[in-house]
Amino acid sequence: MVKSKSDQSPETIRSILKSKINPADIKVGIKSLKSLRDGRVLIEVGSADETNLLSPNINGKCGEVLEVNVP
Repeated sequence: MVKSKSDQSPETIRSILKSKINPADIKVGIKSLKSLRDGRVLIEVGSADETNLLSPNINGKCGEVLEVNVP
């Protein structure tokens, strides 16, 4: 799950992710991006290994704007 640190809309979060993260470069298959009612975006990947690759990448490139929480 990805949450904005500055209360941005889920659509804004999605556009930030799409502009800064390229799943093909880190070899992660993203199944879906779902906007939740509380303003978070749920990212579905195929396995826990892909989650472990994607989380630090989002923190590194978008850490000043977005916060990653792995349930």
